[in-house]
Amino acid sequence: MDLAARVKLICGIFLSISIVSTVLACALWDFQHQPPVNNVLYISGLLLAFMLNSGIAYCLLAGTVQQKSSLFFPYIVCASIHAVVR
Repeated sequence: MDLAARVKLICGIFLSISIVSTVLACALWDFQHQPPVNNVLYISGLLLAFMLNSGIAYCLLAGTVQQKSSLFFPYIVCASIHAVVR
């Protein structure tokens, strides 16, 4: 498997995990027992996090296609933060 295919696989896994975690976060949130302001803030935060993860995955994919290693930086930072938090 060449490098581009591996990066596409990693990008797909990253986006899949992002989608699954967003759906799980929505499923676990108790919307009926929270004030509407908290619900709006929660959904907004989830959408913002999903957009950020999508942007990171896009940078990873674009960095591979354009062969610009600087576009890998957002993914490296995100992966490092996830590694430290866990």
